This record gives sequence, C-alpha cells and structure tokens, in this order.
Amino acid sequence: MIFFGALRKPEKAFLAKLGMEGVFDGRDVQVIGSGSFTIEQTLSKFSPKTVCGNDISLLSVVIGDYLVGRMREIRLKDTREAEAFRPYVEERLNTDSLTQAATILSVYHYTAYFPLSNLYKVRKFKQELSKFDKVFEGCIGVLKDFKSKVRIDDFVVKDGTELVGDKEKFYIWHLPFDEGDSYLKDYRLVNAVFDWDAPEYKKMTKEKNISFLRRFVEGGYDFLFFTSHYVDDCKDFLIAKFKYREGDTVYAYGRIGKGNGVYWAKRWGLSIKDGRYPLLPDDFEFGEDVNVSFKIVKRDVFNYYRELFIAKDKVRFYGNPSSGIPVLLFANGCLFGFLLFAQDRSSYKFGKRPTAFLLSDFRVASNVPRLSKLVVMLAKAAEFKDIYEKAFGVKTEEIMTAVYTEKPVSMKYERGTGWRCVNRAKRRFGDTEVFYLTYRAPFGEKSLREEYLLWLEKHYRRVRHGAAES
Repeated sequence: MIFFGALRKPEKAFLAKLGMEGVFDGRDVQVIGSGSFTIEQTLSKFSPKTVCGNDISLLSVVIGDYLVGRMREIRLKDTREAEAFRPYVEERLNTDSLTQAATILSVYHYTAYFPLSNLYKVRKFKQELSKFDKVFEGCIGVLKDFKSKVRIDDFVVKDGTELVGDKEKFYIWHLPFDEGDSYLKDYRLVNAVFDWDAPEYKKMTKEKNISFLRRFVEGGYDFLFFTSHYVDDCKDFLIAKFKYREGDTVYAYGRIGKGNGVYWAKRWGLSIKDGRYPLLPDDFEFGEDVNVSFKIVKRDVFNYYRELFIAKDKVRFYGNPSSGIPVLLFANGCLFGFLLFAQDRSSYKFGKRPTAFLLSDFRVASNVPRLSKLVVMLAKAAEFKDIYEKAFGVKTEEIMTAVYTEKPVSMKYERGTGWRCVNRAKRRFGDTEVFYLTYRAPFGEKSLREEYLLWLEKHYRRVRHGAAES
C-alpha cells in the first residue's frame, strides 16, 4: 500500500538498521508526516515503547483512524467529481472506520484519470468506474493485511510542526520535500470529492524546513530528520545520504541517543584506519568468561576489512555487499571475524521457502586455532536469523553458502560445525579447474552464546589440549 509520503527502499533499510541496533527500543516515537505509514511499518519490527503517527492529508488520516480504531465524519462535496462517485460511496462513507478508509482509498485509485481532459480518459474512467465494487473489496483486503503488520498506538491530526516539544520523545520528521502545496496534486481527486473538518497548517518552505532542523539540533532533541536540503551548519549531525537515479538527493540528519549527534555522524563516515576496532591479539585466550558480540556496519567498513584479509589470488568470488547485511564479530571487544548475509534469490523461483545466503565469511590474521570454524558456526546463530528476517521481511529456517576451492571439501565447514555439503561440482576459470561447493545448515537453532560454547568445547579446547579432532 504505497502512495505519497512513503520511505524509499534505501531509507527503509537505513531505518531498519538503526532499529536493529536498538535505537528505538523503549522510546516514545513521534512520527511527523506518516504519509503511507512506511515509517510505522518499519518500526513495528522493533521494540519502541509507543509509536504515534501524524498527518493532515485526508487519505492518511482515514487510514490512521482505522489503524487506531476510530472514525470521523466525512462528507461529499457539491462537485462534478463527487457526483460521479456518489452512487458508489455515499452509503459506505460513514459506516465504520475500515469501510470509510477503503472507500476513500478506492476513490484515490482513480486519480490517474482526472482531470477528464479528453474523450479517451472519459471513456476509460467510465469503464473502470463500473468495477468500483471490485476495487473496494480489494482495498478492504489490503487494509486488513496492512493493519496486521503495523503497530501504531496513537494518531494525531494536526500540523506536525506543533508536535515538537517533549524532549523525552524520539522524533522522526518526514514531511514533504516540495515547497508549498505542490505535493497535494496526488490527492486532487480525493480533495475534489470529499469534505471534512481539516486542520489548519502552515505551508512548508525550504527556509521553514531548515529552521526546524536547526530547532532539533539546538534544542537537544533525539531525532531523525529526512530532507532534500544540505545544511552546512548541521553537518555534524548528517548521518546518511541517499542519491537516486532521478537526480534527487535525500539527507538524513539525527541525534541518536543522548547528545551523540557528532559521534554518529563520524561513525557513519568511518575510516577504519583510525584504529576504532582493536584486532584480536595472537595470545588471546578463549574461555567461558569471554563475551562474543557483533555489530552491523556500513558497507565501506566491511569492504575495507575484506580487502585487508581476503587473498585475491585464492578467492575467485566473494560477493557484492551492496544489498546485504555486513557484520563484524568481537571477543571482549576485539575484532576477529566478518559475516555478510544476503538473499538466495534462486529459492523464490521455485516456490520454495526463502533461504538465507552467507555471501562472505572470513577472519582476521591470527594464530588462534580453529578461528574460521568459530566464524561459520556463529553465522548460524538465532540472533542473525532474527536480524535477517526483519531486514528482508521473510521467514527462513535454513542458511546456505557457496565456496570455490581447489580441494573437494572446505575444511572450515566440515567436522562438527553444523554445516553439510549438499552439492559438489567443478568449474573452470581459464586454465584452472576448481570445485564449486554448496553448504547448508539450520538457521537459528542455537543462540550466539550457545554456538560459541559448542565451538569452545568441540574445537578450541581439543586443539589446545592436544586431543584428536572428532
């Protein structure tokens, strides 16, 4: 269900990445400019204390009312457009919140035909209008399904600029980027057909948009602010930039956590050469008291380490992380491993349950025994299954990976790791013939801690104590 005011896919992925890191956990989140509720839908996958939506356009308002279980009076205008729809909408308009929202969403469906500027549009509109009941039933189903996926605790119908004030809240600002009312052309038919007690609001301008960004920055609020404007005096709070083929650029400014805007701005533009993450020392001793943790990072962070630790003469394919989930692994804060999760598109073609794909896994250069086995065992952990399902919106029970090697097996996946080789084939690269191996494993049967303790007992200690490997 997408109409004006939706986050685009890269922005949703960025919001989800913040959610995975716990930015919204336990917070009262106020969305300013709900649009088609893609922000609320993304937040529903995480654990905010409350989520409050906001909008002033009629289509968003009636959907917001339906999501929180209330209804307002909507009237038909005395217009030619309203008369065309009257036989189909008059009795449905004020029945209940679901019927009301579906009625107005159905009318919105016909926006492309207006204005009726030529005979073709008139003829096509009359043809499609005869299918109104079918469109309406489709909208009922869409709205019911949407409500099951969206968590929203309240919805406020007023000028979003009036909602800023409570410093205990986390604000997500996503008002239209266009100046004035130009964005309302998307709602030209809905506004021509229906009348309601609309709230007063101030038209948005570039200057007003920037002034509110400065208000968030200077006022000490925790916030995420999407805008099409680059603001130099707020550059320390710029945490993401999205460039699109259409030529437009969206900037995301924010203070994530108490007063750490500059920290996050630096983090998302991180240069690894600053030594931010200490590497695992050769004399590191693993034991029950070691805390194994992970961090989801930006693509260029992962790429830096990949260039540093993967030998190009040995690896012929190691994936493109642009659409994956890059992860760093730590032991007591020391970096030791790297994972990159992606989608296995082939499983969709045959109607199978989606399978997670481990696109890349490697470790730091270290003398610690069986460290590669620890990396691939942790990749199966329940924590990563949960992250994967939230990021890609699918349920999966299995993870797979593919390996190019000159040997018929890849030892780091063999013997007590939980992975099994399901396919072995030969591929030729120039004059060299290599094995192409496919490994699969259950995804999420054990937690990160359980996988670590299993590795500790089954692999690390046996080598340390000189015992034979099973």
